[in-house]
Order: sequence, then structure tokens, then C-alpha cells
Amino acid sequence: MKVLVLGGDTGFIGSHLSRKLKDPFECKFVSMRNLSWLDDNFTAESIINLVGKAHDFTRKALEEDFFYANFELAKKPFNYLSPRKLKFLSTLAHWPP
Repeated sequence: MKVLVLGGDTGFIGSHLSRKLKDPFECKFVSMRNLSWLDDNFTAESIINLVGKAHDFTRKALEEDFFYANFELAKKPFNYLSPRKLKFLSTLAHWPP
């Protein structure tokens, strides 16, 4: 099965996930900062979204910061990929933290 992972394989969850999915699946980890991968011809059957804001250790984040990280960043690739009837799994945080 081909899996598209939104978010990098160097983050906390991504680094563990990349090791676990390595053998049974063909995975492509993509950056949400550079959406050029949307033009690639990777036909995924599932999407895992690792992009999100879960913590505010500085106590300076606003509700808008959580909304942007947990909704807006995932919306564009989801809208692009959802007509393909893919499975979509997302890690989401809630507000207030």
C-alpha cells in the first residue's frame, strides 16, 4: 500500500512512523511548507497528516495559531486529494490546550 505522510520524517511522530512503516508500506513523507509534491505522480491509497500544533510551551500561542496549524495547513492537500477517495488519518490538537 502506498501512503502519503503530510509532515516530515524527522519530527517526533514521523521519525517513529517512518521506521514502523518502512517495510510493509511504500511511504512518501512530504513537507507542508513546500507544496511542489502535489504535482508529483505519487498515487497514494492513504494519507496520514502529522502536521499540527499540540502544545504551547511559551504560553504565547493564540487560538488562530492552533486553527492555522490544525486546519488550514491540512485543508489544501486534503481538498486536492479527497476526490480520489483516500483514507485520511490526522493528528489534531484541540483548543484550549
